[in-house]
Amino acid sequence: ASVQGSTTKSRTTLILETVADLKSQLDSLDTEETAIAADAKIIAEEERRYIATDELIKGAVANYNREYRAFQVENQRNANEISAHNQAPCTTTQDKPNACDWYEARANRLNTEKYQLADRHKTFELRHKGLTDRRAELTAATVASFHRKKENNYRSIELAGRANGQMQR
Repeated sequence: ASVQGSTTKSRTTLILETVADLKSQLDSLDTEETAIAADAKIIAEEERRYIATDELIKGAVANYNREYRAFQVENQRNANEISAHNQAPCTTTQDKPNACDWYEARANRLNTEKYQLADRHKTFELRHKGLTDRRAELTAATVASFHRKKENNYRSIELAGRANGQMQR
C-alpha cells in the first residue's frame, strides 16, 4: 500500500507542479500581452499625431507656395521696372540742373525695393529649409513608428502562437 500511495502522491505532486508551471507561463503571456497592447496604443497615438502634423505641414507648404508665387510676381515686376527705368535715362541741361531729380528718386525707390525683396527672398529660403527639414523629420519618425508597429505586430503573432501552444498542452 505504501508504494501505491507514494506513486499517487508523486503523480499528484507532478500534476500540481505542472499546473503551477502552466499558470506561471500563462501569467507571463498575459503580462506580455498587456505590454504589447500598451505599445500598440502608444504607436496608434503616434500615428494620429503624425497624420495631424503632416496635415499642418501640407497647409504650411501650400501657404508658402502661394506666398512665394506672389513674391516672384512682385520681384519680377520690380526687375521689369528697373529695366524700363534704366532704358529711359534722364539728362539734365545747364538751364535745368534739377530736371532729373524725379528720375533719381525713382531709381532710389526701385533699388530700395530690390534690396528689400532680396531680404525677403532670404526669408523664403529659410522657411523652405525649415519646411523641408520638418518634412524629413516627420518622415523619419513615421518610418520608425512603422517599424515599431511591425515589430509589435510580430510580437503579438508570436505571443499568440506561444499561447496557443500552451493551451494545447
